[in-house]
Amino acid sequence: MAGWFKSKNDCYCAFCKSKRRIYPKKHASVGNFLMVMGFAICASTGLWTWWDPRSIAIFSVAMVSTEIFIYLRWRFSLVCTLCGFDPVLYRKSPELAREKVRLFYDTKTQDPKFLLSKSPLVDLYRKSTEIKRRNEIVTNFENKKNAASAPTGELVRRPNGSVVDRQV
Repeated sequence: MAGWFKSKNDCYCAFCKSKRRIYPKKHASVGNFLMVMGFAICASTGLWTWWDPRSIAIFSVAMVSTEIFIYLRWRFSLVCTLCGFDPVLYRKSPELAREKVRLFYDTKTQDPKFLLSKSPLVDLYRKSTEIKRRNEIVTNFENKKNAASAPTGELVRRPNGSVVDRQV
């Protein structure tokens, strides 16, 4: 009996593999149709007489808004809140989904609260900053090594390929 009223299902994000809850229902069901019909009859009775043709307009507007609400609720629940991955967008255009996750990652890393969150992207951010830090150390060491080994008044080649005069 409890399964009938369950509105959310557990699933895993295809990108970050974190557990989350989504709304599985994409469109309005017969139950929603009957509830909207009951609402239209009650609204018609309260505003006019027992049966009024204007209740068809109330029913139509309420049914359209119900369908839009259920579809948007489903659509927004699919996007992962931890990594920004959108499976519907991925099926249409993997490149666009990749750009969206990259944009999500870049905006999240600018937020100081990001490092305190439980997002799986925190580990990726820490690894990337560690790699950048190591690359800077290696680059600085190579620059010092090149500057020390080059004789005075000669050209020095930097790691990026540019050539400059060594200054004393």
